[in-house]
Amino acid sequence: MMPRVKRIPSLDGLRAVSVTLVVVGHWLTWHHFSPVAQAYANLGVRVFFVISGYLITTLLLKERAKTSTIGLRDFYVRRAYRILPAAMAFMLPVFVLYRHELRWYDMAAAVFYLMNFSLSRPWVLAHLWSLSVEEQFYFLWPSVLKKWYQHRVAILVVVVAFAPIYRIGTFLLKLSDTTQQNFPAVADTLAVGCLLAIFAPRMPKIKLAWGVLMLFPIVLVPLYLGARGCTRWYCFSYCGQS
Repeated sequence: MMPRVKRIPSLDGLRAVSVTLVVVGHWLTWHHFSPVAQAYANLGVRVFFVISGYLITTLLLKERAKTSTIGLRDFYVRRAYRILPAAMAFMLPVFVLYRHELRWYDMAAAVFYLMNFSLSRPWVLAHLWSLSVEEQFYFLWPSVLKKWYQHRVAILVVVVAFAPIYRIGTFLLKLSDTTQQNFPAVADTLAVGCLLAIFAPRMPKIKLAWGVLMLFPIVLVPLYLGARGCTRWYCFSYCGQS
C-alpha cells in the first residue's frame, strides 16, 4: 500500500500561485492579447509541473523506502480514481454540446490523454494538453524509477538537458507551435521536480533573503520575454497556449 505524504503548506501556496498565473494570464491574453500575460500563464503551468514531479517522486521514494519496491498497479489505480471522474465530468458534456464541431480523433486524443500531441486541437479541448502531460508522466516515471532506480539521477539529468534541445529543434524546423507542448518539450520541468525530491533530504534550508532574491529572475524573465514579443528562439517555449 502506498504511504500517504503529509500535506506541505508551502506547496499549497505554490499551487495557488501557479493557478493564479494561469487564470490571470489567460484572462489578460483574451482581453488584451498581451504576450507578457501569455508568458506568465505559461510560467504558471511550468511551476505546476515542477510541483507534480516533486510530489509524485516523494511519494514513490517513500514507498520504496518502506517496501523495497514500487507498486505500479496501486499507483495507477490511485491516479485513476483521483483524475478520471473530474476529467470525464468535463469531457462528456463537451462532447455532447460540441458534437457537430469535434472530430472523432479530437475526442480520442482527449480521452486517451494525447491532446498535447494534437497538431490541430479544437479550442474547447486545447487546454487539456497540460493534463495529458501529467498523465504521460504518471504512466512513464513510476515504471522508469522502479526498473532503473540506481540510474534515476542520470536519467533525469539527461531529460533536463534534452528538452531545451528538442524545443530549439522544433523551432528551427518551423514546426507547429503546439509541438512546444509535446511531452519531450516540457519534460525538463517535471524532471526538475523529481530531482528536488531526490535531493531534498540533503539540501540545506534557504534563508528568506536568498529566497526573495531567487524570485527576481522568476518574475523578471517572463516579463522580459513577453515584452520582446517572443520573437527569438530562446523565448519561443515561453509563449503559446498554456
